[in-house]
Amino acid sequence: MSCQTSQEQRESLLRLQATLHEELAQERSLQLDAKRLLQEKEVCKLLQKQVSHAGVHGTALECCRPASKRLTVAVAAALGPKASSLLVDSHALALKCIEYLKTARLGSCEFLPIETLRQKQLRGGGEDTEEEEGGTLLPPPPADALPPGCRWAVDCVSFEDRFRHVYQFLLSDCLIVPSLAVARELRFGRAHASVEKYRLVTLDGEKLQRGGVIAFDLGGLTGRLAARWEAQQQDRLLERVEKVREQLQALEHAEVGVRGDAGGNEGRERERRKKRRGEGTKKGETHGEKARKEKLHVSEGNRKGGEERAERTETSGEQGTEKMMKQREDNGI
Repeated sequence: MSCQTSQEQRESLLRLQATLHEELAQERSLQLDAKRLLQEKEVCKLLQKQVSHAGVHGTALECCRPASKRLTVAVAAALGPKASSLLVDSHALALKCIEYLKTARLGSCEFLPIETLRQKQLRGGGEDTEEEEGGTLLPPPPADALPPGCRWAVDCVSFEDRFRHVYQFLLSDCLIVPSLAVARELRFGRAHASVEKYRLVTLDGEKLQRGGVIAFDLGGLTGRLAARWEAQQQDRLLERVEKVREQLQALEHAEVGVRGDAGGNEGRERERRKKRRGEGTKKGETHGEKARKEKLHVSEGNRKGGEERAERTETSGEQGTEKMMKQREDNGI
C-alpha cells in the first residue's frame, strides 16, 4: 500500500513538473515576445526620429486590423513573419534606415517600401517559391469557385488606402476558409483547380501551403501576433476613452465658464436694478423731504401770521383800553 501511494505521488509530481515546465516555457516565450515587440517599437520610433518621421509608418501588424474579431487568428497566420516588417515610403528611405541600423548596431529589420510595391503591376505575377508566404500579387478568386464562408484575405483586413498595395502584396495570394477540411477540399479537389495557386488559412490559424504542406502555430508566432493585435485594439480603445474624457472635461469647463458669465451678467443686472431702486428711493426721499420742508415753511408762516395777528389784537386791545380810560378822565369819572 505504501509503495502504491509513493508511486502515485511520484506520478503526480512528475505531471506537476511537466505542467510547470510548460508554463515556464510559455512565460519565457511571452517575455521574449514582449521584449521583441518593445524592440520593434523602439526601432520604429528611433527611425522616425533619426531618419524620417513622416516616411516610417510602423509594422505591417500595426498598420492594419482584422475586419472582425473572429478573423484575428486567421489574418495573423496569413501575415506570418512579415507582420513585423516596417512600412516605409520608398526604396531609398529603406536603404537609409538600413544604413542607420548598421551604424547604430541595432540589429536586423525587414522593410516594405510602399512606392516600390505600388509600381508593381497590381495583382500581377509572383516571385515567391511555393512555401513562401506573401509576395504574389493575385486577383480576387472567382466567387463561384469558393464554398460558403471562404474569403479573400485582403478583404479580411482594414487599412488606410495609401497602404493598399502593401497588403495586396502580403495577402492577395491567400484565402481564409472556415476549416481544415474545406482547405483540403479546395487544395486537392479537382472541382476547385482555379484556387490551387492560393495559400489557404483557416479561422483557427491552420495553414495549407501551395505545395501541400500543413502548418499550425497558434501557440507560437501566430498566437503572439493575435495577442499583439488584441492588445493594440485595447490600447486604441483606451486612447479613444481618454480622448472622450478630455473632450467631456473641456465641455464641462466651457459650460462652467458660460454659467459663470451668465451668473456675472445676472449679478450685474441685479446690481443695476438695486442701484435704480436706490436712486428711486433717494429721489423719493428728496421729494418727500422737499414736501416736508414746504409744509414746515407753511406751518411756520401760519404760526408767524397768528402771532402777528395776536400782537395786533393785543396792541389794538391795549390802545382801546387806554382810550377808554382817557375818556373817563375827561368826563371826570
